[in-house]
Amino acid sequence: MTITSSRPARPDSYVPSRRTVLRAAAWTAPAVSVAVAVPAYAACSPASAKPSSYALSWGSGVYTRSSAASGAAVVPGAAIGAQPVNVVVTSSVSSSRVVRTAQNLLGSAQGLELHHASPISAGREHRQTVTFNFSRQVSGLTFSIKDVDSSQGGWWDRVELSGARKFEVAPRGRRNTHVLGSGVQGAPWYYYDGNTVLPNSGDSRGTVTVTYTEAVSSISLVYWTSVGGSNQRIWLSNFSFTSSSC
Repeated sequence: MTITSSRPARPDSYVPSRRTVLRAAAWTAPAVSVAVAVPAYAACSPASAKPSSYALSWGSGVYTRSSAASGAAVVPGAAIGAQPVNVVVTSSVSSSRVVRTAQNLLGSAQGLELHHASPISAGREHRQTVTFNFSRQVSGLTFSIKDVDSSQGGWWDRVELSGARKFEVAPRGRRNTHVLGSGVQGAPWYYYDGNTVLPNSGDSRGTVTVTYTEAVSSISLVYWTSVGGSNQRIWLSNFSFTSSSC
């Protein structure tokens, strides 16, 4: 006689043991961790790092002045999803005879102000150096240096700028220009005569427009006077540049 069991080998109502469940969970846990980590890594992949344009407006909320010696900007990109470029501005002076006013590094609709208090001392040994550090390389950096002028017995602005760049200045006839020099140590930019006071930051005659021809991550501007006596100031216009979106 053949005896047939009434209990199937694996009934449909089979319930796995607690040990079986825990063992299966242990094998699947690493897959969950990998899936979470991938989006953070892919947020700035080489394929997504497309160029974006940026505009730093000194008079807007993107720039914050901390003191007469420092400030910082968080510049948003124009492209959708572009991450901002951070710009840190620092100022140093070469001697105790260079006194920065409370308006130094102040941002406004006129631009970023560089301002030395009266009585200023003549000579490059009494200078202010302003450095701009970008959180990643930027290309095509463009801005203007405004109100380069002079006053007899008061000041005669001298400006130098680091890096490979080209520049434009206003003509004054017969192939002459209002601003002379090339903006480097030994040949700074300066107004062609020693007694022309121009309207503050609003006259093209005292303006130097600069465009960088190579990518940069930092630039420095040196500001001083060849004539002492009064106070002196210039402005830098808004910065525009392109950079990778992340």
